[in-house]
Amino acid sequence: MGLGPFLLRKFNHYVPMIAGCIIICAGTFVSSYANSLTTYVIFFPICMGIGNGLCYITPIILGWDYFPNNKGFVSGVISCGFGLASFIYTFLAEAIVNPENEKPTIPTTGGRVYESNSP
Repeated sequence: MGLGPFLLRKFNHYVPMIAGCIIICAGTFVSSYANSLTTYVIFFPICMGIGNGLCYITPIILGWDYFPNNKGFVSGVISCGFGLASFIYTFLAEAIVNPENEKPTIPTTGGRVYESNSP
């Protein structure tokens, strides 16, 4: 989060937002090829944290600039937006990954996997 205000004041609001999105996408992409938990933990949570920090603080600072007398309200609305988007995205992702709401069927040592009924 400390890098966001610096980039925001040094450049414009597009730079931290685009940088955050690129970091999140790159971390997700690279961690999808991880062969070990260590590699996954290095890329996914760290890149997600840095990217979310950049993308979260930028609208808050801009909101404070536009509404200096309502900083608490602006922070609350933006925080609510981030939380509500995460809540909605959970159901959207589940509908994409498991559209027929199937239960896990194949037991494995690492958890459960889903069988596909497709040929």
